[in-house]
Parts: sequence; C-alpha cells; structure tokens
Amino acid sequence: MAIKKTVLIIAVFFLFIGTGFAHSPQSVGATYNPLTETLTADIVHTTTSPGIHYVYRIDVLVNDKQV
Repeated sequence: MAIKKTVLIIAVFFLFIGTGFAHSPQSVGATYNPLTETLTADIVHTTTSPGIHYVYRIDVLVNDKQV
C-alpha cells in the first residue's frame, strides 16, 4: 500500500512540474504591414532567470494554418 501511495505522489509531482513555473507573457502586440507583407510582433515576458526561463516557441497562424 505504501508503495502505491509513493508512486502516486511521484506521478502527480511529475505531472505538474512543467506547469508549476510557467506563466504567460505580460503583453503581446502585433502589427501587419500589407505593403511589405511583414508581421511585427512585440512580446514582453520578463523573468529573473532568463537563462532557464524563456519563451521557447511562438506560433503564427493565418486562418487556422501555421505560417
């Protein structure tokens, strides 16, 4: 019984470890220039540990399709 409880606690810990320190950007802004067909994004995500806590990926979608 004690082993099952320990395994359950470890499983729950690993389930939430990735989301425990994540937070969304403070602000996201985007502008599109139709003349140059250029999208410019300004994403603010401050952290005290930029070496290990950073934005990994930004996906841009147009009509539900990644571009």
